[in-house]
Amino acid sequence: MCLLQSGVAQASEPTMPVQYILQQHRCMACHAPNKKVIGPSFQAISAKYPNDINTVKYLSARIKNGGSGVWGVVAMPAIRSIGDADLLEVITWIMTQQPAKQ
Repeated sequence: MCLLQSGVAQASEPTMPVQYILQQHRCMACHAPNKKVIGPSFQAISAKYPNDINTVKYLSARIKNGGSGVWGVVAMPAIRSIGDADLLEVITWIMTQQPAKQ
């Protein structure tokens, strides 16, 4: 079951609600739409995982609980303060950030 619309889109700056959520929880300190910062780009995350409900559940748990080992040794801090609705909005946006096909 696909939760999100399929298709390929170029990386874009987040919309205002998503941008606010990302700033509020300091996500942009480690991630960027189309380049690795400390953590992977949102494009790389989108390209790695299938566009389905299991990905939403997995990424929700990774964001809320933090962890390391998937993208390298630098640990991602837990972001327990993010609400479920905000989390879904961020993950939905991330999953639209596919790299442009050459």
